[in-house]
Amino acid sequence: MGYTLVTSFDDFFYKRMDHLLKNQNANKIPFGRKCDRDTANQIMKYHMTLVHWAKEYDAVFLPRVERIQLVPFKIIVTGTNMLYAEEGSLLLYFSVVPGDEFLHAMENIQNVMGMQTSSFFHITIAVSQDHPYIQRLKEVVDEQCVYPFELMVSGLDLYHIWTPTRMDKHISAP
Repeated sequence: MGYTLVTSFDDFFYKRMDHLLKNQNANKIPFGRKCDRDTANQIMKYHMTLVHWAKEYDAVFLPRVERIQLVPFKIIVTGTNMLYAEEGSLLLYFSVVPGDEFLHAMENIQNVMGMQTSSFFHITIAVSQDHPYIQRLKEVVDEQCVYPFELMVSGLDLYHIWTPTRMDKHISAP
């Protein structure tokens, strides 16, 4: 991968997640991304991936990111789920229900970027090859969260995924 454009949430959500998962060593970066997962995990916040592309398309898509105008919108988190993923890993994620505002924002991003947004909207909580660990983590999260709950998407972050992983741009909603 070259870059990924992801949601940015309000600070309350990040503080809640940090408190909820402290001392859990939860890595939210999937396997098979050809990046240093530990470094990427430290740099990237909890997010929902919207679009991503291979580095050979950077010249096409990077200038388009500048033209995105984000209107803040809410998403509804309905619970946690698990999914088998690459390299024998198990993915723990928050399920998300897209509302009209969300769908309108995705349509805008698709039009500006000239590419489809992700169709599997979710917020990764943790990815591990240790399946019992992920199952225990799911119990911890579900014990502390009351579903459904709303999250405000207050911005977008553009991350360079290849090593070195870095955040290159933040797009704030007006």
